[in-house]
Amino acid sequence: MVIYIDIVFLENLVINYFLLELTGFFLKVKNKFWRNIVASSVGGVFAIFSLIIAIGFFGSIIYRIILSFIIIVIAFGREKLVKKIIFFYLVSFILGGICFTVLFLNKFDGIYISNGILVSNHSFLKLFIGLFFGFCFIKIALFFIKKSFWKDKLIYKIEIGIDGKSDVFNVLVDSGNLLREPSTGKHVVIVEKMSLKTSFGVDFLDISKFGKEKRFYVIPYSSLGNDSGALVGISCDYIKVFKNDGEVVDCDSVVGIYDGKLSSSDLYCGLISSDIV
Repeated sequence: MVIYIDIVFLENLVINYFLLELTGFFLKVKNKFWRNIVASSVGGVFAIFSLIIAIGFFGSIIYRIILSFIIIVIAFGREKLVKKIIFFYLVSFILGGICFTVLFLNKFDGIYISNGILVSNHSFLKLFIGLFFGFCFIKIALFFIKKSFWKDKLIYKIEIGIDGKSDVFNVLVDSGNLLREPSTGKHVVIVEKMSLKTSFGVDFLDISKFGKEKRFYVIPYSSLGNDSGALVGISCDYIKVFKNDGEVVDCDSVVGIYDGKLSSSDLYCGLISSDIV
């Protein structure tokens, strides 16, 4: 079988690029395009060396680990290197399995290994289709897994009572929500203003209704990467938290009113501190 060096390089470059893109996706790291290209090219060059130089070391596990470290350092830097290597191999196993399944279903054959490098008589188009399908499958599957996990583990239902009315809202448990109302020390449950208006009417913030039973608060906050600000907060008749195990918790908290939107997918409209639940 005739092996074309340029095809071997191109195939390895494309494979490595897909692997690095998925690794960054899993790690939630957005690195520059050129870093992935350079790292992928290094992998392609080493693949050619492995074919040309018939030395057993180039097919050994030690060589593969060293090469993986070089590729990851070029693409993502040296911080938390072991974690990145683990995710890189995890993605490699998953994507490789999906690609082989796709190619097998298309009656793919003619694979052999030369000094640790996978060589085959398939077309580059088939390889690209298999990689692209695997890439899309992993991203879609991860989206649904995250959505299911959030819904079952991190999203709670709470019932808020204001002015004799009540409604139930989905809130996300947020360990970073450490807000407390300064004068009372109560936790702050953040809820979208539009959701509150829909449930309690546009006049639920009517100043004339505030008094001893219903108080108005200004809650200062600061967040990483943003300037400090303040939320409007109001006291409620009650707040009940419905935990996933069926337990109902009475929550003596203040509702912080958020003008924007918290979830682009509408899975939740509020944030609640993990200390409460």
